[in-house]
Amino acid sequence: MGSGMARESWPSTGMLTFRALLWLLPGMALTCQASEAWWQSTVLQQGSPGLSGTLGQPFGVAVGPDGALYVTEVTHHRILRLDLDTGQTRVIAGTGQAGYSGDGGPATKAALNEPYEVRFDAEGNLYVVEMRNHLVRRIRRRDGVIETVAGTGKPGFGGDGGPARHAQLRRPHSIEIAGSKLWIADIGNHRIREVDLESGKITTIAGNGEAALPQDGQPARGRPVAGPRALAWDGRVLWVALREGHSIWQLDVERDRWKHVAGTGQRGYAGDGGPAAAAQFAGPKGLALGPDGSVWISDTENGAIRRIDPKTHR
Repeated sequence: MGSGMARESWPSTGMLTFRALLWLLPGMALTCQASEAWWQSTVLQQGSPGLSGTLGQPFGVAVGPDGALYVTEVTHHRILRLDLDTGQTRVIAGTGQAGYSGDGGPATKAALNEPYEVRFDAEGNLYVVEMRNHLVRRIRRRDGVIETVAGTGKPGFGGDGGPARHAQLRRPHSIEIAGSKLWIADIGNHRIREVDLESGKITTIAGNGEAALPQDGQPARGRPVAGPRALAWDGRVLWVALREGHSIWQLDVERDRWKHVAGTGQRGYAGDGGPAAAAQFAGPKGLALGPDGSVWISDTENGAIRRIDPKTHR
């Protein structure tokens, strides 16, 4: 099982604001460690107010526009909302049973199937990627209604150039949003897909179905990429963790160019203290970008969290 991570900020007591590294311990608890003060506290676990039973492999985590923490439960097929002021938890999507139903109605009555990550757009709508349903859905902020944005619910590849709802994805795990663009790590197809949220159309911006490492400085469209697993946008480029490529890359979406950042592409654990490009990873599944430019990597199959210093690139 993997673990999710995100670097976020939220108000604490008084005028204080903590910027913290969050990680999820599958089936156990959500732990928060502040990168500046280095305090640690468990904020969500069995017995938390409003939560009955254990957590079902918590994975994706994001702070919403309301300041609450949103967490996906992969094996309970739900999305939880945690009020960081009161500690109260409630289900905002999913019935607890795996399935694909509920579009057009309340998200709390919809059946999800292995929700992995959540993101918010500028209007506060929540997007969730469901790996076993092979799709992305949106929960509208104004009324809590759920609707499919991309994918048919059946695995496959197709639909580029047309409506995203008629396109096929295969085991998508990660999403990212910037402006009117939604990016999907379509890992089973070894591609990164882009949905224009204004037109509803979908295209492939990286990958051709072949599982191989990208080429540094070369175009992404129509070229191989090996298992894109996690995405993060820094306002300029899209950061990509390649689970099967054991490496970290930047994708300049506008210029259609790859830039190699970390990892040799060979599975292993090595390189701490040295250049990130010469380090080895094993199946990285999570990325988070810090306000100081640090890159935090969930080096999942090594059981480690790695950090790249923005000044030294080590």
